[in-house]
Amino acid sequence: MGVTIQQLAQQLGFDIEEPRRAKGNYHNNSIAYGRPPSPMRFSYGAMLSIPRPNAVQDVGETARKLQELCAWARANSWTVRAMGSAWSFSDVIAPGRTLNDRKSVLINTRRNFKLIRRSGVNPTLCYVTAGVTLRDINKQFESVGLSLKTSGSSDGQTIAGAIGTGVHGSAYRFGAVHDSVRAYHVVTPQQHVLVCRDEASFPSALRNEFGPLLSDPTIRVDSHLFDALSVSFGSLGIVVGVVLEADERYALNVIRRRLPANKLGRLIQIIRTDGDFSDLDPALAPDRASDAPHHCQVLVNPYNRNEYRVVLMYQRPGFSPPSDFEWPQVFDEHGLEMARLLWRLAPHFDNAYEGKVSEKFDEMPDLNAWGFRSKVFGKPEQPLPVHSFGVGVALANTERALALAHDAVARERFPGAGELRFVKSSPAHLAINRFAPITAVIGFDGLDNEDSWEFSQLYLSSLRREHIAFTFHWGKMTDMKSNVSRNSAALAAVYGQSLVEWKKARREFLGDDGAVFENAFVRRLGFV
Repeated sequence: MGVTIQQLAQQLGFDIEEPRRAKGNYHNNSIAYGRPPSPMRFSYGAMLSIPRPNAVQDVGETARKLQELCAWARANSWTVRAMGSAWSFSDVIAPGRTLNDRKSVLINTRRNFKLIRRSGVNPTLCYVTAGVTLRDINKQFESVGLSLKTSGSSDGQTIAGAIGTGVHGSAYRFGAVHDSVRAYHVVTPQQHVLVCRDEASFPSALRNEFGPLLSDPTIRVDSHLFDALSVSFGSLGIVVGVVLEADERYALNVIRRRLPANKLGRLIQIIRTDGDFSDLDPALAPDRASDAPHHCQVLVNPYNRNEYRVVLMYQRPGFSPPSDFEWPQVFDEHGLEMARLLWRLAPHFDNAYEGKVSEKFDEMPDLNAWGFRSKVFGKPEQPLPVHSFGVGVALANTERALALAHDAVARERFPGAGELRFVKSSPAHLAINRFAPITAVIGFDGLDNEDSWEFSQLYLSSLRREHIAFTFHWGKMTDMKSNVSRNSAALAAVYGQSLVEWKKARREFLGDDGAVFENAFVRRLGFV
């Protein structure tokens, strides 16, 4: 009889935390393969916790042990998946081939697997282990004069989870979180590799620095594999860590103003041409003319076609607040994240959705404030079941796609709000920001009930009916249920050759080892 998972974990020095316990995600939201939606729960054979590394050399040893775990899983027909903060709303985090697969190992990276090592060759580059959260990164980066290039609206995700699901933010001049990665550190049953896109982005000096520190993984310069790893939801191996490129530390000047709907087209034109937002409204100019535009977001009351709220953020590099400087508390009081609005709304919903949503939008004040990323983008105070979905569309289709959302809410009431974000396109095969040169991401967050599900299904159907191509945010809800052939056809129609290239890269990289990293999500969507 072979070694059991419990015996192997003991040999490797991994703790077994919660064997066979049914688990949900951070938000405790429901998921629907059919109707009505039901709480998402999944089971597993074992959850393992990795010891905390004291130095980057410990990460290389952990990678070797994870490779041994993957080899055991292949020999015993188990699956292995890493989980960070369980922040995703979708079942992308489930470890097994079904939601009740007991022959699956879940690796908890968030509990202990946290280390950030700054490069001595290029001080804007850092090796970051998979379990470090964006909150951890923001705080540590700021303490040494660095800032993330972008992030989502909250900071609770681990870096590997944010990259693996395509978290995008709204940095229309830059891209999504995965676009700041210079190299991926990955293990499979038979490989321990550091994958970079090209020689220029990860030159020999960096390889010579990080390679020995990480127990000499094989260096692969492979843009095809790199673009597949960039948004791969854990299905191309275990991502041990990444080499991130940061910016010099900057503060953000955050401006929020009302935006008449008839000016939305002009806003989109400014984004397309990298123009001046003060041409739209002098109040949208930064506090200092030299500050660079960074983030553009439009908050959407789906019940009001006449007016939106626009949020602009300008970068001020090198800003060092004096010791007695007090950041405005307005970020806590009037958060920029849609979920914060929902949590304030939740106690008041009594099916009078339109009135409550509109009331809260009317109360939203104009804003001109300052903060580092750690102050502006924060974790919600408490989890609440939320129905969240998002799609990316070509910038030219933004107004049509938004109009369809207003049409949908006129037919199916929705207890929540929406937003537009704008993200520079990415070469990553399955990224939400695939539309060049800039992708518009339309997202809606609502209370987790049947009305939200009906609204999202109606809206996605209307996009297809009007032949508006769209991409998915993989960490959020989709309308892809249990019909694999239908899902495969729908995704092929959207992603086209990019999906073909992603599958090819996975097949060439993993071969027969691919079965180790399958789960219910990738099987249901026809990715494997």
